[in-house]
Amino acid sequence: MTEDIIVVTMPSIPGYKITKIFGPISGLTVRTRGVGGKIVAGIEGFFGGEVTAYSEECERARRESLSRLVERSRGIGA
Repeated sequence: MTEDIIVVTMPSIPGYKITKIFGPISGLTVRTRGVGGKIVAGIEGFFGGEVTAYSEECERARRESLSRLVERSRGIGA
């Protein structure tokens, strides 16, 4: 996914020199749970603690968003 693009959330990377800035680039995804996932989340929520059905969906959304960010970066020549 990001083999040749380094994605960071800091202004510098030790051992690397920034040679070009392309400006802000983002990747976004919006996901929803199916009926089964909502039922599982409701049951987990009833008993308290982490709602793993939503946590897993958030992780998938994060990975997809990062992938889209890298795609957009490549699209503008990064």
